[in-house]
Amino acid sequence: MIELMPRDLADSLETLDLKLELPVEIPELETLLYETVLAGGKRFRPALCFMMSGVLGVDPREAAPYARVAELMHAATLAHDDVIDEATKRRNKPTLNHLASNQKAVLTGDLLLARVVYEIAELGRLDILREGSQVLEDLVRGEWLQINRRGQSQVKRSSLELAAQKKTASLIAWCCTTPARLSADTGEKGAKDALIERCRRLGNLVGVSFQMADDILDFEAKGEKPYANDLREGLVNFVVLEMQERDPAMTAKVQEVLDFFSEQGAHAPLYNWPWDERTLEQAKVGVRARVRAMLGEARRELQIINDLSPATEARRAPSIQALDRILFLMAERVR
Repeated sequence: MIELMPRDLADSLETLDLKLELPVEIPELETLLYETVLAGGKRFRPALCFMMSGVLGVDPREAAPYARVAELMHAATLAHDDVIDEATKRRNKPTLNHLASNQKAVLTGDLLLARVVYEIAELGRLDILREGSQVLEDLVRGEWLQINRRGQSQVKRSSLELAAQKKTASLIAWCCTTPARLSADTGEKGAKDALIERCRRLGNLVGVSFQMADDILDFEAKGEKPYANDLREGLVNFVVLEMQERDPAMTAKVQEVLDFFSEQGAHAPLYNWPWDERTLEQAKVGVRARVRAMLGEARRELQIINDLSPATEARRAPSIQALDRILFLMAERVR
C-alpha cells in the first residue's frame, strides 16, 4: 500500500511515531508491546487516515496524531482479541498473552485505550473524541455479537455484516471521518456534515469488505493462521456462510465441525473437512464478487467525496488517484 501513496504521505506513514511513555514501574511493557501488537502489521488504518487527509487537503502533520491513535486503538483490540480467542500466534509471532499472561494482555490493551482517549482529549477536538468513544463502544459491541454466535452454524448474513461493521469498519470509518472534520469549511450550509457522512459511508464499505476479504484468506493453507481458523475458534465466517447458502445441507455438517473443535480444542487435527475443493473455491469466488461490488461502491463514494472536498484539485488529485487504485487492488487482496 505504501508504495502507491504520494511521497509526502508515505513519508508521514513511515515516520509515524508509535512510541509510548510507559510507566517506569512496569519495565516489561516495552518489550511486550513492541514485540507483539505494535510490531509490524500493515498500518492500514493510519495509512487510510493520511490518504483521506490528502484527499481533503489536511496537512499530514495535523493528521499524524490521529493516525497514531488509530493504530494504538487497533493494537489494543488485538491484545484483547487474542485473549478472547486464546490465540498463541499473530503475524507468525507469539501473542502478548502467550508471552506474558491473559491478565497482563488485558491490562496492556486497557492501558492503550486509556492513552488513546487521553491523547485525543489533549488535541482539544471534542467532536473527534466523541466519535472515537463511539468507536470504542462499537468495538465492544462487535466482539460481543461475535461471542454470542460462537459455536452456532445457523447465522444470518445480516448478523455477520453487523458484527463486521462494529468490530472492523467502525475504526476504519473513524480514520475517514476524522480528516473530514479537520478539513477546511467551505462556508456552505450543511457541506461539512454531508462530507463527513460520505466519508463515514466510504469507511464502512471499506471496513466490511476488508473483513470479507480476510475471511477468504482464512482458507489459505500457507497463511499466517491455521487453515479455517475461524471455524476452529467456533465461528462461521462469510465464506462458510456462502457455502451454506449455496447448499443448506452444509449447515449441519459445519455444526459437526464446530462441535468437534469445541470438544477437542482449536488445534486438534481434522482430516475430513465437509467440503471439497470445488465447493470451497465456488464460495470464495462468491465472496470475492461481493467484495468487488462493495469496493466498487466505495470507489464511487470516493468520487463524490472528491467533488465535495474543499482542497484544490492539484492538492487532492494524487491522493484520489492513489486511493482509488488501492481500493481496486483491495478487491483482489491475496494476503
